[in-house]
Amino acid sequence: MWRFATLIFLANPASGQETVTDAFGIHTNGPSSRDVWAGWTEAVTVNGVTGRAIPPTVGKSVLIYLGEKSLRAGAASGQVAALVLDGNGNLAADGTEVTLTIGADVFSRSTKNGIAARVFPAGTLAGQFHAGAAIFGQQSERADYQVLPDLGSLTASWRDDLAPILTEDMHALETTPMTDRFGNRVLDGIGFEARLDHPGGAVTLVPMVTVAGVVQGQLLVRDIPNIALVFLNLGQRPLAKKEVLVTRPNALAPITIAAALEEASLASRLTIGPFLTDAGYLFSDGSPVNVRVTPRTGPVMLFDTWIFEGAATVLVLAGPGDYPLDVVVTSSLGVTRQKIAAPARALQ
Repeated sequence: MWRFATLIFLANPASGQETVTDAFGIHTNGPSSRDVWAGWTEAVTVNGVTGRAIPPTVGKSVLIYLGEKSLRAGAASGQVAALVLDGNGNLAADGTEVTLTIGADVFSRSTKNGIAARVFPAGTLAGQFHAGAAIFGQQSERADYQVLPDLGSLTASWRDDLAPILTEDMHALETTPMTDRFGNRVLDGIGFEARLDHPGGAVTLVPMVTVAGVVQGQLLVRDIPNIALVFLNLGQRPLAKKEVLVTRPNALAPITIAAALEEASLASRLTIGPFLTDAGYLFSDGSPVNVRVTPRTGPVMLFDTWIFEGAATVLVLAGPGDYPLDVVVTSSLGVTRQKIAAPARALQ
Protein backbone atom coordinates (compact mmCIF):
# COMPACT_ATOMS: atom_id res chain seq x y z
CA MET A 1 0.00 0.00 0.00
CA TRP A 2 1.36 3.41 -0.95
CA ARG A 3 0.92 6.44 1.29
CA PHE A 4 1.43 10.03 0.17
CA ALA A 5 1.87 13.16 2.30
CA THR A 6 1.68 16.79 1.26
CA LEU A 7 3.76 19.37 3.04
CA ILE A 8 2.84 23.05 2.71
CA PHE A 9 5.46 25.69 3.40
CA LEU A 10 4.22 29.11 4.54
CA ALA A 11 6.24 32.25 4.06
CA ASN A 12 4.83 33.80 7.25
CA PRO A 13 3.81 32.34 10.59
CA ALA A 14 0.24 30.90 10.52
CA SER A 15 -2.57 32.59 12.47
CA GLY A 16 -6.35 31.94 12.95
CA GLN A 17 -9.29 34.41 12.95
CA GLU A 18 -10.44 35.18 16.44
CA THR A 19 -14.04 34.03 17.05
CA VAL A 20 -16.47 34.18 19.94
CA THR A 21 -19.28 31.69 20.32
CA ASP A 22 -22.53 31.91 22.23
CA ALA A 23 -25.82 30.02 22.33
CA PHE A 24 -26.62 31.23 18.81
CA GLY A 25 -23.35 29.95 17.31
CA ILE A 26 -20.31 31.82 16.07
CA HIS A 27 -20.43 35.57 16.47
CA THR A 28 -18.19 37.45 14.10
CA ASN A 29 -16.92 40.94 14.63
CA GLY A 30 -19.04 43.69 13.14
CA PRO A 31 -22.73 44.54 13.04
CA SER A 32 -25.22 41.76 13.81
CA SER A 33 -28.91 41.48 12.96
CA ARG A 34 -29.46 41.18 16.69
CA ASP A 35 -28.16 44.67 17.19
CA VAL A 36 -31.55 46.09 16.09
CA TRP A 37 -33.54 44.39 18.80
CA ALA A 38 -35.24 47.01 20.94
CA GLY A 39 -34.75 47.13 24.68
CA TRP A 40 -31.68 46.06 26.63
CA THR A 41 -29.31 44.20 24.32
CA GLU A 42 -26.02 42.60 25.25
CA ALA A 43 -23.29 42.56 22.63
CA VAL A 44 -20.58 39.89 22.71
CA THR A 45 -17.16 40.84 21.34
CA VAL A 46 -13.57 39.69 21.77
CA ASN A 47 -13.29 42.34 24.44
CA GLY A 48 -16.11 40.92 26.52
CA VAL A 49 -19.83 41.48 26.98
CA THR A 50 -21.32 44.93 26.85
CA GLY A 51 -24.93 46.05 27.06
CA ARG A 52 -26.98 48.93 25.83
CA ALA A 53 -30.61 50.05 25.60
CA ILE A 54 -31.93 50.30 22.05
CA PRO A 55 -35.18 52.22 21.53
CA PRO A 56 -37.74 51.04 18.94
CA THR A 57 -38.05 52.97 15.73
CA VAL A 58 -41.14 54.43 14.09
CA GLY A 59 -44.01 52.01 13.53
CA LYS A 60 -43.98 50.43 10.08
CA SER A 61 -46.66 47.72 10.21
CA VAL A 62 -49.84 47.08 12.13
CA LEU A 63 -51.78 43.88 12.83
CA ILE A 64 -55.44 43.77 13.83
CA TYR A 65 -57.12 41.40 16.30
CA LEU A 66 -60.87 41.33 16.99
CA GLY A 67 -63.14 39.24 19.17
CA GLU A 68 -65.76 38.01 19.59
CA LYS A 69 -66.66 37.55 15.93
CA SER A 70 -70.40 37.15 16.65
CA LEU A 71 -72.20 39.64 18.87
CA ARG A 72 -75.83 39.89 19.97
CA ALA A 73 -77.62 43.11 19.14
CA GLY A 74 -78.09 45.41 22.10
CA ALA A 75 -76.35 43.14 24.59
CA ALA A 76 -72.75 42.13 23.89
CA SER A 77 -69.50 44.05 23.49
CA GLY A 78 -66.45 43.25 21.42
CA GLN A 79 -62.82 44.30 21.59
CA VAL A 80 -60.41 45.32 18.85
CA ALA A 81 -56.63 45.50 19.38
CA ALA A 82 -53.90 46.73 17.05
CA LEU A 83 -50.32 45.44 17.37
CA VAL A 84 -47.82 47.97 15.97
CA LEU A 85 -44.27 46.93 14.95
CA ASP A 86 -41.32 48.93 13.73
CA GLY A 87 -39.29 48.03 10.66
CA ASN A 88 -37.22 45.53 12.65
CA GLY A 89 -40.14 43.71 14.20
CA ASN A 90 -39.95 45.47 17.56
CA LEU A 91 -43.02 46.70 19.38
CA ALA A 92 -43.48 50.34 18.44
CA ALA A 93 -42.70 53.02 20.95
CA ASP A 94 -45.37 53.91 23.49
CA GLY A 95 -47.61 56.74 22.37
CA THR A 96 -47.71 55.81 18.69
CA GLU A 97 -51.04 57.06 17.34
CA VAL A 98 -53.26 54.37 15.79
CA THR A 99 -56.51 54.99 13.91
CA LEU A 100 -59.08 52.27 14.64
CA THR A 101 -62.05 51.82 12.31
CA ILE A 102 -64.93 49.78 13.79
CA GLY A 103 -67.99 49.58 11.58
CA ALA A 104 -68.89 53.17 10.71
CA ASP A 105 -66.98 54.66 13.68
CA VAL A 106 -63.36 55.91 13.71
CA PHE A 107 -61.27 56.30 16.88
CA SER A 108 -57.72 57.38 17.72
CA ARG A 109 -55.73 55.41 20.27
CA SER A 110 -52.12 55.53 21.51
CA THR A 111 -50.02 52.41 21.93
CA LYS A 112 -48.81 50.99 25.21
CA ASN A 113 -46.25 48.22 24.88
CA GLY A 114 -47.00 48.20 21.15
CA ILE A 115 -50.76 47.68 21.54
CA ALA A 116 -53.68 50.04 21.00
CA ALA A 117 -57.09 48.61 21.97
CA ARG A 118 -60.72 49.60 22.39
CA VAL A 119 -63.86 47.90 23.68
CA PHE A 120 -66.88 48.64 21.49
CA PRO A 121 -70.62 47.94 21.88
CA ALA A 122 -72.39 45.66 19.43
CA GLY A 123 -75.07 48.26 18.75
CA THR A 124 -78.65 47.55 17.80
CA LEU A 125 -78.30 47.05 14.04
CA ALA A 126 -77.77 43.46 12.90
CA GLY A 127 -75.50 42.73 9.96
CA GLN A 128 -71.92 42.14 8.79
CA PHE A 129 -69.33 44.76 9.76
CA HIS A 130 -65.60 45.42 9.25
CA ALA A 131 -62.78 46.71 11.43
CA GLY A 132 -59.18 47.76 10.80
CA ALA A 133 -56.23 49.83 12.04
CA ALA A 134 -53.88 52.31 10.37
CA ILE A 135 -50.61 54.12 11.22
CA PHE A 136 -48.69 56.65 9.11
CA GLY A 137 -50.54 55.62 5.95
CA GLN A 138 -50.04 51.87 6.59
CA GLN A 139 -53.17 49.80 7.19
CA SER A 140 -53.85 46.38 8.65
CA GLU A 141 -55.75 43.52 7.12
CA ARG A 142 -59.53 43.79 7.39
CA ALA A 143 -61.25 42.03 10.29
CA ASP A 144 -64.90 40.98 9.97
CA TYR A 145 -67.52 40.57 12.66
CA GLN A 146 -71.28 40.17 12.70
CA VAL A 147 -74.07 41.41 14.91
CA LEU A 148 -76.94 38.92 15.21
CA PRO A 149 -80.59 39.65 15.99
CA ASP A 150 -81.62 39.33 19.62
CA LEU A 151 -83.46 36.00 19.45
CA GLY A 152 -84.60 36.40 23.05
CA SER A 153 -86.82 39.32 22.07
CA LEU A 154 -88.37 37.89 18.89
CA THR A 155 -92.08 38.36 18.43
CA ALA A 156 -94.20 36.30 16.07
CA SER A 157 -97.74 35.51 15.05
CA TRP A 158 -99.32 32.98 12.73
CA ARG A 159 -100.69 34.18 9.42
CA ASP A 160 -104.42 34.88 9.39
CA ASP A 161 -105.00 32.37 6.57
CA LEU A 162 -103.40 29.51 8.51
CA ALA A 163 -106.75 27.77 8.99
CA PRO A 164 -108.78 25.82 8.09
CA ILE A 165 -106.66 22.85 7.14
CA LEU A 166 -107.69 19.73 5.25
CA THR A 167 -107.16 16.16 6.39
CA GLU A 168 -104.49 14.21 4.44
CA ASP A 169 -103.27 17.39 2.76
CA MET A 170 -99.78 18.96 2.89
CA HIS A 171 -100.58 22.23 4.62
CA ALA A 172 -98.18 25.18 4.73
CA LEU A 173 -97.59 26.58 8.21
CA GLU A 174 -96.24 30.13 8.05
CA THR A 175 -95.84 33.12 10.34
CA THR A 176 -95.86 36.82 9.67
CA PRO A 177 -92.36 38.39 9.30
CA MET A 178 -90.39 38.08 12.55
CA THR A 179 -88.22 40.82 14.08
CA ASP A 180 -86.42 41.40 17.36
CA ARG A 181 -86.98 44.38 19.66
CA PHE A 182 -84.76 46.55 17.45
CA GLY A 183 -86.57 45.68 14.23
CA ASN A 184 -83.87 43.30 12.96
CA ARG A 185 -85.25 40.52 10.78
CA VAL A 186 -84.49 37.00 11.95
CA LEU A 187 -81.74 35.31 9.92
CA ASP A 188 -82.42 32.51 7.44
CA GLY A 189 -81.92 28.95 8.66
CA ILE A 190 -82.96 29.42 12.30
CA GLY A 191 -84.78 26.31 13.49
CA PHE A 192 -88.17 26.46 15.21
CA GLU A 193 -90.80 23.90 16.11
CA ALA A 194 -94.55 23.95 15.64
CA ARG A 195 -96.59 21.86 18.07
CA LEU A 196 -100.21 20.94 17.56
CA ASP A 197 -102.00 19.99 20.77
CA HIS A 198 -104.92 17.61 20.24
CA PRO A 199 -107.77 16.98 22.66
CA GLY A 200 -106.82 14.04 24.86
CA GLY A 201 -103.15 14.97 25.23
CA ALA A 202 -101.75 13.84 21.87
CA VAL A 203 -99.40 16.19 20.00
CA THR A 204 -98.05 16.63 16.48
CA LEU A 205 -94.58 18.17 16.03
CA VAL A 206 -93.51 19.97 12.84
CA PRO A 207 -89.92 21.19 12.21
CA MET A 208 -89.85 24.81 11.01
CA VAL A 209 -87.12 27.05 9.56
CA THR A 210 -86.82 30.75 8.77
CA VAL A 211 -86.76 31.89 5.14
CA ALA A 212 -86.65 35.62 4.32
CA GLY A 213 -87.66 36.48 7.87
CA VAL A 214 -90.67 34.15 7.90
CA VAL A 215 -90.92 30.82 9.74
CA GLN A 216 -92.14 28.10 7.37
CA GLY A 217 -92.95 24.42 7.58
CA GLN A 218 -95.07 21.71 5.96
CA LEU A 219 -97.67 19.79 7.95
CA LEU A 220 -99.08 16.51 6.74
CA VAL A 221 -102.55 16.64 8.31
CA ARG A 222 -103.03 13.12 9.58
CA ASP A 223 -104.53 11.70 12.77
CA ILE A 224 -105.54 15.19 13.87
CA PRO A 225 -109.03 15.78 15.30
CA ASN A 226 -111.42 18.48 14.22
CA ILE A 227 -109.73 21.22 16.26
CA ALA A 228 -106.19 21.79 17.49
CA LEU A 229 -104.02 24.48 19.07
CA VAL A 230 -100.89 25.36 17.05
CA PHE A 231 -97.92 26.69 19.03
CA LEU A 232 -94.66 28.08 17.62
CA ASN A 233 -91.65 27.41 19.87
CA LEU A 234 -88.03 28.59 19.84
CA GLY A 235 -86.41 26.03 22.08
CA GLN A 236 -88.66 25.90 25.14
CA ARG A 237 -90.01 29.42 24.60
CA PRO A 238 -93.50 29.71 23.06
CA LEU A 239 -93.86 32.59 20.61
CA ALA A 240 -97.28 32.24 19.00
CA LYS A 241 -100.54 30.33 19.46
CA LYS A 242 -103.55 29.85 17.24
CA GLU A 243 -106.59 27.62 17.19
CA VAL A 244 -107.16 25.86 13.89
CA LEU A 245 -110.03 23.84 12.48
CA VAL A 246 -109.42 20.58 10.65
CA THR A 247 -111.82 20.01 7.75
CA ARG A 248 -112.67 16.50 6.62
CA PRO A 249 -112.87 16.31 2.82
CA ASN A 250 -115.54 14.39 0.98
CA ALA A 251 -114.90 11.72 -1.62
CA LEU A 252 -115.13 13.01 -5.17
CA ALA A 253 -116.36 9.57 -6.30
CA PRO A 254 -117.49 6.48 -4.43
CA ILE A 255 -114.66 4.27 -3.15
CA THR A 256 -114.88 0.94 -4.90
CA ILE A 257 -113.63 -2.46 -3.74
CA ALA A 258 -112.54 -5.04 -6.33
CA ALA A 259 -111.67 -8.63 -5.47
CA ALA A 260 -109.42 -10.94 -7.50
CA LEU A 261 -108.60 -14.55 -6.75
CA GLU A 262 -104.87 -15.29 -6.48
CA GLU A 263 -103.67 -17.94 -8.93
CA ALA A 264 -103.46 -21.46 -7.44
CA SER A 265 -104.35 -20.35 -3.92
CA LEU A 266 -107.29 -19.86 -1.65
CA ALA A 267 -106.58 -16.15 -1.18
CA SER A 268 -108.13 -13.06 -2.66
CA ARG A 269 -106.58 -9.65 -3.20
CA LEU A 270 -108.80 -6.67 -2.47
CA THR A 271 -108.03 -3.39 -4.25
CA ILE A 272 -109.67 -0.37 -2.63
CA GLY A 273 -109.84 3.09 -4.16
CA PRO A 274 -109.34 5.58 -5.53
CA PHE A 275 -109.15 7.82 -2.46
CA LEU A 276 -109.89 11.06 -4.32
CA THR A 277 -111.25 14.09 -2.49
CA ASP A 278 -113.67 16.74 -3.63
CA ALA A 279 -110.77 19.21 -3.30
CA GLY A 280 -109.19 17.46 -6.28
CA TYR A 281 -106.28 15.61 -4.72
CA LEU A 282 -105.47 11.98 -3.95
CA PHE A 283 -104.71 11.06 -0.39
CA SER A 284 -100.98 11.03 0.37
CA ASP A 285 -99.06 7.78 0.35
CA GLY A 286 -99.06 6.21 3.80
CA SER A 287 -102.50 7.42 4.79
CA PRO A 288 -103.95 4.74 7.11
CA VAL A 289 -106.88 2.55 6.07
CA ASN A 290 -108.69 -0.01 8.24
CA VAL A 291 -110.39 -2.94 6.50
CA ARG A 292 -112.83 -5.43 8.04
CA VAL A 293 -113.70 -8.51 5.98
CA THR A 294 -116.45 -10.94 6.91
CA PRO A 295 -116.55 -14.06 4.65
CA ARG A 296 -119.63 -16.25 4.32
CA THR A 297 -118.04 -19.21 6.08
CA GLY A 298 -115.36 -17.83 8.34
CA PRO A 299 -114.53 -15.43 11.19
CA VAL A 300 -114.13 -11.68 10.83
CA MET A 301 -110.69 -10.57 9.55
CA LEU A 302 -109.24 -7.15 10.42
CA PHE A 303 -106.46 -5.40 8.46
CA ASP A 304 -104.47 -2.18 8.94
CA THR A 305 -103.04 -1.00 5.65
CA TRP A 306 -102.17 2.26 3.91
CA ILE A 307 -102.65 4.10 0.67
CA PHE A 308 -100.13 3.91 -2.16
CA GLU A 309 -100.67 5.93 -5.33
CA GLY A 310 -104.28 6.59 -4.40
CA ALA A 311 -105.35 3.03 -3.54
CA ALA A 312 -104.97 0.38 -0.83
CA THR A 313 -104.66 -3.39 -1.18
CA VAL A 314 -105.06 -6.30 1.25
CA LEU A 315 -104.62 -10.04 0.83
CA VAL A 316 -107.32 -12.10 2.57
CA LEU A 317 -107.71 -15.85 3.07
CA ALA A 318 -110.86 -16.21 1.03
CA GLY A 319 -111.37 -18.70 -1.78
CA PRO A 320 -114.32 -19.10 -4.11
CA GLY A 321 -116.32 -20.94 -1.43
CA ASP A 322 -115.96 -18.07 1.06
CA TYR A 323 -117.91 -15.59 -1.02
CA PRO A 324 -119.84 -13.35 -0.67
CA LEU A 325 -117.55 -11.08 1.35
CA ASP A 326 -118.83 -8.23 3.47
CA VAL A 327 -116.10 -5.51 3.38
CA VAL A 328 -116.07 -2.36 5.54
CA VAL A 329 -113.37 0.27 4.81
CA THR A 330 -112.62 3.09 7.25
CA SER A 331 -110.43 6.03 6.18
CA SER A 332 -110.25 9.79 6.55
CA LEU A 333 -112.97 9.96 3.88
CA GLY A 334 -115.33 8.09 6.19
CA VAL A 335 -116.74 4.57 6.10
CA THR A 336 -117.47 2.59 2.92
CA ARG A 337 -119.29 -0.76 2.98
CA GLN A 338 -119.64 -3.14 0.06
CA LYS A 339 -120.72 -6.75 -0.41
CA ILE A 340 -118.72 -8.69 -3.01
CA ALA A 341 -120.58 -11.64 -4.46
CA ALA A 342 -117.61 -13.28 -6.20
CA PRO A 343 -114.05 -12.49 -7.33
CA ALA A 344 -113.93 -10.59 -10.58
CA ARG A 345 -111.13 -12.61 -12.15
CA ALA A 346 -108.10 -14.73 -11.42
CA LEU A 347 -104.67 -13.08 -11.43
CA GLN A 348 -102.27 -14.64 -13.94
